[in-house]
Amino acid sequence: AASLRTSIRQNLSTIDYVKPWKQAIQQRVPSTAEWLLQEFLFHDWQDDQNTAILWCPGTMGMGKTVLISNVVAQLHASRNTNDIISYYICRADNTASLSARNIIGSLARQILDSQIKHAEDESLQRLYEDSNDLNTAEVVDFVLSRLHDDNTYYLAIDGLDECEPVEIRKVAQSVAKLCNMRVKNFKVLYTGRPELENQLFGAMKPKYKIPVTETKVDLEMDRYIAAAIGNCLEDKQLILGDPTLIVKIFETLKKGS
Repeated sequence: AASLRTSIRQNLSTIDYVKPWKQAIQQRVPSTAEWLLQEFLFHDWQDDQNTAILWCPGTMGMGKTVLISNVVAQLHASRNTNDIISYYICRADNTASLSARNIIGSLARQILDSQIKHAEDESLQRLYEDSNDLNTAEVVDFVLSRLHDDNTYYLAIDGLDECEPVEIRKVAQSVAKLCNMRVKNFKVLYTGRPELENQLFGAMKPKYKIPVTETKVDLEMDRYIAAAIGNCLEDKQLILGDPTLIVKIFETLKKGS
């Protein structure tokens, strides 16, 4: 049974989706990457009982990956029993991670993980047989036939702008189909560069949109610099005879950032 479960998961995706999330969350300084969780629109998206897409566009270097990794962590920390949370962070240095088949397959693997874990005998065998040699569209159908009405599903996807246009289109179409067929408690969060919007949302516009702006990032940067200086002082990596120099150091680092 254990080998069958492993085979089903690998049939869906062999990509390590946890590693990029861990790397992003380790870059986060405490008290940063939290502003999105405090936005009214974020809570509206989370509380929406219908299918709802939240789009968070931001230019390069705005900290979108760290932001979405923290959202995933918080969704897990506050999850209800019926919440199913899946996520995917595209990696420019891993070509395999940029294919639509692997992206959708990885999300499918996470969505169905509990079912795979608890399936026995005939149902486990059927999962194995049905998960063999699936293309992207077939993975979507495989998932759709196994969604439960009493679950709330979260999908968080970051960095699709690293993918080729044809792969972005396939992901967008796959997620749109999942949304169209699953009209209740299905929530998608996308982060990416602003130019990704037209490719992602041709026919289906996002219900919610919260841009990652410079103003919000500036506040994050202030917290980050203050925390970094505090840590250096605490660890005695930075020793000051004149405490007023802290302000100058802070302002110089902020200007350089």
